[in-house]
Amino acid sequence: MNSFTLIGHISNFTSAGFLLYSPTSVSITNVVLESVSVDDLLSSLDENELELLLSSYGQHGADDSSSSDREERINELTELLDPGSDGKVAIFKWSTLEELGTVGFYIDRKDADGSRWMRVNSDLLPGLIDAPLGGEYLYADPGALPGVDYLYKLTEQEVWGSQREYGPYPLGY
Repeated sequence: MNSFTLIGHISNFTSAGFLLYSPTSVSITNVVLESVSVDDLLSSLDENELELLLSSYGQHGADDSSSSDREERINELTELLDPGSDGKVAIFKWSTLEELGTVGFYIDRKDADGSRWMRVNSDLLPGLIDAPLGGEYLYADPGALPGVDYLYKLTEQEVWGSQREYGPYPLGY
């Protein structure tokens, strides 16, 4: 288990000459990277979680939670998460113990040849504003190729505009 706590952000002098201290803190724990069955992943998620995952790719499913709409969400997510039809997807799960000043997260993956980091999610994964005592996150990476070991890192976007990196974390596909 990896646990990191970063605290502190100091702004410039104010007109009165005092330093302003704005605490920033996130504690990341329980990082899990693994390859899972797309069917198992999607069947384990409730309607809210399916919609959140779908919206993280810029897609939006049906507005109500009837069983046919659940099936539509699952079908749409299956197409998004399993473009190669191998039945597997890399997932990145992490928990936070607290979030103060966290706007959200970006995920980066070291490309297959190991030469550079690539942004996995183009849109910021929003922080859990209603959970200042932390929460759980899950993101599935359909761009990870089967049989390739990857490194991932999290980039926290802070409310003051700065960013903090956590990781790297290995995925053995």
